[in-house]
Amino acid sequence: MAKRLSFAEFRDGIEKHLIPLDLLGDYVEFDPDSPVPRLIFRSDALFDNPPEDYDVDSAIYQLLQELEEECDTHFRHRLS
Repeated sequence: MAKRLSFAEFRDGIEKHLIPLDLLGDYVEFDPDSPVPRLIFRSDALFDNPPEDYDVDSAIYQLLQELEEECDTHFRHRLS
């Protein structure tokens, strides 16, 4: 298990791409009550509670999209 974080540390880590992808599973898991695959925080991941309107599933999706875009840009740059 990675170290527990405050919500602010987690959010900043996601927004600034500071949390390695291989450690995300220490902080999130699939929601067993959701009819579709959806990520939620693990109960022991944070010191405090995230705001009610924070959607960790969307935040992780956005992170992955940004990383994919960075890889595509880097790859295209190397080809030119």
